[in-house]
Amino acid sequence: MSTTADATDVGEQIQATIVTCDDEPNQCTLHPLDPDDHRRTTEWITADEGSYVTVELWR
Repeated sequence: MSTTADATDVGEQIQATIVTCDDEPNQCTLHPLDPDDHRRTTEWITADEGSYVTVELWR
């Protein structure tokens, strides 16, 4: 399952890709929707399920 949301830069989109795992926590990776070659390997973040919270809770 994946969803997209607007990033802070106009025209930039970030995709959230969820990977379901059988024997470890599921993972969510946020990455640019259409990165250039340099950004493809440098602008992403992955977190295990249970290690992230909503923006409202963080604030």
